[in-house]
Amino acid sequence: MKKLNLYLSSVDKIQRYSPIYNEISSEERILDVGGGDGTIAFFNKGNDTTILDINEEELKKSEKLGLKTIKASGDKIPFPDKSFDTVLSIASLEHVPPNKRLEYLQELKRVASKKILIYFPTGKKAEKYDRKLFNFRKKIGKHDKWTEEHIKNGLPSIDLITKTFSNPKIKYIQNADVWYLIMLIQTIPIFNKFLPGLVYTILKSLDRKPPFIGVFVKCNL
Repeated sequence: MKKLNLYLSSVDKIQRYSPIYNEISSEERILDVGGGDGTIAFFNKGNDTTILDINEEELKKSEKLGLKTIKASGDKIPFPDKSFDTVLSIASLEHVPPNKRLEYLQELKRVASKKILIYFPTGKKAEKYDRKLFNFRKKIGKHDKWTEEHIKNGLPSIDLITKTFSNPKIKYIQNADVWYLIMLIQTIPIFNKFLPGLVYTILKSLDRKPPFIGVFVKCNL
């Protein structure tokens, strides 16, 4: 039931996390950096999973899902080298200040032994829709602090990934127009508990076509 509710109301999380399922095995020990509310619990395979985040309220949500948690910053991960088989960074890099992003990625690399899986929004189209979404929500009295951080920090570039990792596998995802429509629906309380998932089901085939606003990266070590 919880996974169904997630699908109906939080399509953007489904889009970001669903590629992970085919990239992991049940034996892998996972660290989700910036994993906050524990969404990974719906997409892993019963893995030994730890959530690292600086937000205590979000970590409490992860704990309720039975996940291990630690309060810390992604640019200073308090674990020894190669502590985890797989390290995730899903929709977190864009919230890291630009002058700390390289350090952040190096920390992911340091504590991973097998691979790193990263999602982040990128490109001019994503920046355009971030501004449109922020302004729409502002007009209806909703302060969107997460999108505000996107705009303030600027979105990460693919160059940052290619400079940090050898031979990363890069896949563009999330059709810009489908994403924007879903996010508008998720903003409106009367609709946001069920309509986003229904609309996404209808538009799913379009979601696989450009223009894209997100990128999913696999870095084997």
